[in-house]
Amino acid sequence: MFKKTLYIFILLLCFCGLEVLCQSKTLIPKQNLTISDGLAHNGVTSILEDSRGFLWVGTYDGLNRYDGYDLKVYKNTLDRDVLVSNRIRSLAEDDKSNIWIGTDEGISMYNYSEEKYLNVYSNKTNNKRERGPIVRDININNNSGLVVCATEGDGVLVLKNDQTFVGQYIPDPNEIRKNVLFFESVQLDDDFYIFSSSVGLLTFNVRNGRFKKVLGANISQSTSVLKMDENTLLATISNGIAICKFSKIKGDYSFDLQHIALEDYQFNSSLIDVLGNLWLGTFNDGIIHVENIKTQDFIKPFETLRFKPKTGILRSSCFSSVTNGSCWFGTFSDGLFKFDIKENPFDKYSVGMGLDLGLQSNHIAHIAPIDSNRVYLGNRIFGSNSGGIDIFNTQTKSFEKLPFNISKKDIENVGAVYVDSKKNVWIKLVNKGLYRVKVGTTNLEKITDSDGGRF
Repeated sequence: MFKKTLYIFILLLCFCGLEVLCQSKTLIPKQNLTISDGLAHNGVTSILEDSRGFLWVGTYDGLNRYDGYDLKVYKNTLDRDVLVSNRIRSLAEDDKSNIWIGTDEGISMYNYSEEKYLNVYSNKTNNKRERGPIVRDININNNSGLVVCATEGDGVLVLKNDQTFVGQYIPDPNEIRKNVLFFESVQLDDDFYIFSSSVGLLTFNVRNGRFKKVLGANISQSTSVLKMDENTLLATISNGIAICKFSKIKGDYSFDLQHIALEDYQFNSSLIDVLGNLWLGTFNDGIIHVENIKTQDFIKPFETLRFKPKTGILRSSCFSSVTNGSCWFGTFSDGLFKFDIKENPFDKYSVGMGLDLGLQSNHIAHIAPIDSNRVYLGNRIFGSNSGGIDIFNTQTKSFEKLPFNISKKDIENVGAVYVDSKKNVWIKLVNKGLYRVKVGTTNLEKITDSDGGRF
């Protein structure tokens, strides 16, 4: 009875002229962690999910470790120094499960095996009078054993994963005449990195310590950079995002700017999550979200989702996609937000998609299950002569060829479709009557009054 009622309910919806479309989606946070929940500070700067499943959160006044229930705080106090500085900027994990912690005063590390914190590098411990360095990004190459760190104004620091200091590298002032603030990095291969910075995009060859500015005519500043695929980068720039292709030719990399999009916005953080969705954090206007960027060329119009409180500004700082299907969003003053990014079970299909096998009309009148994966869709615009019948496979998310012979004219006059328990297909053709396709056959058989006693 329940199953019958459910089918009737679905058919009633369909007769209302609904298209095959998905539920409306909104970007709504599932959780917001703040100081009142145990966060060390509402200014979140960095987020990392470690190999044990803990979430590490760097803030402007200490470090948190979150197990899904409780937030544990690690910070310097009057009685005890834990970190080189409480002002956390970046987090990374090496292949020994050690947590590297970039701060405003250098680098600390949490040694999991010994369960203790170590101070790895700072200007103070290296007998330099100035404070710092401010370590904005830590990129660990487990193949080479090198740890490459981006700093604000102190160049790039390179260490080994055993904490041995390799060197400090600063762009040649004859080539780049400004004090460079490095923000984020992407590893192109074992030798080359590309950095977002206050002067645009810079490549860095870790073998010779040389920097090279790329796409300088188009990109004068970049706050974040990430890989979209093996030969495409996305960089947040002064206004909007830049899509760039790159390739390695004769031992060096070349870059080609493809497109600039979303030029009305200023972004300072970016992420592609495990489902291929793009998250962009703005300076003051919250989040812009683009679903499945593999299908976007950023030239044709595309849909964006937004998250911003109804009142006030929301300045972003960082994102992290974690294994349980969530995305964490860190803010400058509003704590930490959690979003659910599990794949939406609904998709939308329409005539305008131009599929070889697809809907004849956007108005679905009938749904008839064939098996656990496939359904017949009877689509017809009431009051007109256009319509059709299609098969959709919910597992492959594709339309299939009809398994029986029917003329184009008859397809346009399909009024109803039904599959019985024996898998026979029943089709009503407007002004022609009722037809059946017996299981195992491919031709339509007209049902007449004389057949009534056989059913």
